[in-house]
This record gives sequence, C-alpha cells and structure tokens, in this order.
Amino acid sequence: MAMQAAMGMTRNTQPANYFDWCAVTLPMGSDTAGMPLGLQLNGPSHNDSRLLAIAVALEALLGTAAQPKVFRGHKLS
Repeated sequence: MAMQAAMGMTRNTQPANYFDWCAVTLPMGSDTAGMPLGLQLNGPSHNDSRLLAIAVALEALLGTAAQPKVFRGHKLS
C-alpha cells in the first residue's frame, strides 16, 4: 500500500524525471467538482534546489492550498 501511495504522489512529476529534468507540483486547491488542481514546475537537470526555491517563493506569494482530506479512497492526513 505504501508503494501504491508513493507512486500516486509522484506520478505527475515522473515524465520530467524520465528526461532527467527536475519537477515539483504545487497544490492549487480544488475545482468545482472537488477534484484537486496543481501547478507543475519543471527545470533543467541538477537545478533541484533552485526549482524548490522558486516553488517556496510561489507558495509564499500565492498561499498554500488546503489538501483534500480523502483522495481516491485514501485518507491523506
């Protein structure tokens, strides 16, 4: 179950990893149907710390979105 959860959490950034890019996804809340929305940032290889700094700055600017309590039947908190 832990592997399934880990794959579910990283599946959106995996395509970038296949090309040796780094990626981070920021939660952006939910749509009107309650589905989670996110913003994905990609950067060139070996720029993980720079990309994370940009993501932290964006979160400070935009605020953090509330995480859904249940997603696909799995409790997240």
